[in-house]
Amino acid sequence: MGARWSITLISVGVTSSSFLFINGVAFLIPSLVSARGTPLAEAGLLASMPSLGMVVTLILWGYLTDRLGERIVMSVGSALTGAAAYAAASVHSLVAMGAFLFVGGMAAASSNTAGGRLVSGWFPANKRGLAMAIRQTAQPLGIAVGALVIPELTERNPNAGLMFPGPGVHGGRSGQRDRHC
Repeated sequence: MGARWSITLISVGVTSSSFLFINGVAFLIPSLVSARGTPLAEAGLLASMPSLGMVVTLILWGYLTDRLGERIVMSVGSALTGAAAYAAASVHSLVAMGAFLFVGGMAAASSNTAGGRLVSGWFPANKRGLAMAIRQTAQPLGIAVGALVIPELTERNPNAGLMFPGPGVHGGRSGQRDRHC
């Protein structure tokens, strides 16, 4: 496999992880409602926080990608997403969890701009279509992985579902958290 296709796969992996984080909280809603007694409206609001964070930072990440380069932006964004996932799983307060999910969404947005530029930079214009199409599969792949894995993890450990989307983050406390708003 050539370097261009390796770069494409890296972009797909990082972008899949970001969409797993951004969309994965929705798969925690049943657990938030049943295990923690979180009202459905609050659980839905929590699930939307990563998407809101992504929306407010996409343009900034594009600017930073132009200034710093896609590799730095993807690396920093992935590290911050992992830290936010860990932090969200570690707090007791739903408000704090929502704040960390928002920050994680802000960080995860980095892969949208940087991942596309990374792939397009490695392919000539007449060869970019297929590579970008493959890269675009990252969004549904990340969401599908979340749908398959997060509900199962959450049944075993409520914190594990939040920690799973964080790149390189493993573990978590066992048992249910108290609800403090």
